[in-house]
Amino acid sequence: MKHLKWNMLAIAVTVFVYAGLQAQSSGLKKIAILPVQSIGVDEVSTQTAESILRMEMEGRNVFDIVPDSQIRMKAPEGCAEAACAVQAGKALNADQVLLCKLAALGEKIIVQYQVLDVASGNSIIQDRLTSTTVEDLDEVMKRVAMGAAQAKTADQTAEVGVITDKETQESRRRGSHLIKTYAIGYLFPEKGYGTDERSLSLDFRTGAETDVFEMGMESFIRKGFGVNVYVARLLSRGDVCPYAGVAFGFHWVQVKDMFDDDDKRKEDGFELIFNTGTKLFHTYNFNLQFNLAYMMTFNDFNSRGLVFTVGISK
Repeated sequence: MKHLKWNMLAIAVTVFVYAGLQAQSSGLKKIAILPVQSIGVDEVSTQTAESILRMEMEGRNVFDIVPDSQIRMKAPEGCAEAACAVQAGKALNADQVLLCKLAALGEKIIVQYQVLDVASGNSIIQDRLTSTTVEDLDEVMKRVAMGAAQAKTADQTAEVGVITDKETQESRRRGSHLIKTYAIGYLFPEKGYGTDERSLSLDFRTGAETDVFEMGMESFIRKGFGVNVYVARLLSRGDVCPYAGVAFGFHWVQVKDMFDDDDKRKEDGFELIFNTGTKLFHTYNFNLQFNLAYMMTFNDFNSRGLVFTVGISK
């Protein structure tokens, strides 16, 4: 029995030392997430908000998180000011410290957060978000974690899918996925359009958008008339959103100016289009959209061309 106790103690020490070496070798900065302070917010909601914040920070693998048990032992209770937070960070041997406060204002909850550099005492990031309801604290604390991890303000961390109720009220796009796009630009013919000169292109698209895809129907006027269905992969959830996609439809091509009136070759045909471009102001209720497309029409003239358009989505 005596040998068993010593063996168990040796295993425990080994595990502890190994964990410490792993934390040091990870190269991650050490951050202490201090207990969330609150004014006018019930204790259960405060504890839940703190739990979400800690879980989101741990899930990002950006920092070595100081265990909550160490913080409860060494950090003073009720630490709500920067100077106190820095002292707590030093006691915990942390590189940075995250300070977060909740304050009730009517039915709203103001969430203030600050990340401090322990060595200098300077603020790395400081911002606030508004939760319109207690239930909305879930999304708000996720955004706090994003801001703290990336050292960015709330506006800079806005993404489709992680938008607060307050931001939804300010911009209905943040709560809606139905879109309409009006665009204007030029067709630059490669072959099979009767001329090499550029011509006007007018586009209208209507569809729906998810976090990662946009899909719908497009009608256009460019050297004739056409309709297609399209799908695009969205490559970002931020305000600058590159995308790439494909469309398939039918194009009635106008090429009369190149051929005799008695020419019987087929001008219309199915069409394949490859699209790429960028959406600006993606998280808002309107987008400025730049689109470049390459069209291939399967008609007797083998029509090909590039189309560049600028449009507004809403």
